[in-house]
Amino acid sequence: MRESRPSQLLRKKINRLESEYPGVQLKFHSADPFPDLESFIYTVVIRPSRMMVTEPILIIVSILSGISWGIIYLFSESITRAYITLGLSRTSATFPLLALVIGIIIGVFPHIWDVRKIRDKKRQHMQIQPEDTIMGFAFGTPALAVGLWWFYGTTPPVLWDGHWAIPTGGLVLVGLGVNEIAYTLSGYLTDTYTVYSASAFAGLAFVRALVSGAMPLIGYVLFDGKQSMVPGFVIAGIATAFCVVPFLFFRYGRRLRERSEFAKYSLEVHMRTQLGEA
Repeated sequence: MRESRPSQLLRKKINRLESEYPGVQLKFHSADPFPDLESFIYTVVIRPSRMMVTEPILIIVSILSGISWGIIYLFSESITRAYITLGLSRTSATFPLLALVIGIIIGVFPHIWDVRKIRDKKRQHMQIQPEDTIMGFAFGTPALAVGLWWFYGTTPPVLWDGHWAIPTGGLVLVGLGVNEIAYTLSGYLTDTYTVYSASAFAGLAFVRALVSGAMPLIGYVLFDGKQSMVPGFVIAGIATAFCVVPFLFFRYGRRLRERSEFAKYSLEVHMRTQLGEA
């Protein structure tokens, strides 16, 4: 892959100029200094940990992305048991998981609209804000909520004698929702924290791994074969509450970024390491 990080491109350009003109020393601001072990520890441990507890945007994104992604791991328990109850064998009961893949593929279409909207803004020389790139989030949260209500409302104990294809349609929406939430929010973190987005991703990855690892254990307890509809409806209710978050980001996201000292600092460093048209 071609190098695309601005600070690295700038470093290469400076090194090339210094080799062409010996005796000339050029100074530049680098977002990636590792002069000693202390700086390395700060960059890979302390800064991500501090961001994880002080940055509201990162906290919200990590919780949403972690829970939505963890639902897939929760399904490793609930889906198989639901389809076995509907009459499928243990092996066949895992095949409906392929419906999640269909939902992920459908997620391409909202991003086509996103790309066109951003291109139009660039043609008009309008500044692109991170909130301009999260329309997929607005599609993903209701898709996840509807998909979960659909699935848990058409499987036992709510519906005992339905065809297996009925709840499978809900899984398509779940796949769409989970992928859109994870994909779009990851991009939002990148646009918000720019050159320091890797530190934000460290916190996001930690929360996502923690939740995803716990979900199969929680699912084993919640979906224990006693055929209670409560766990599924609680999960669907949580996903429904997520639906308001995209609109909160549309309305207050910029205000949150402007109040974040680190987000502002990230943008300043990003602007200082741009090559422009060079």
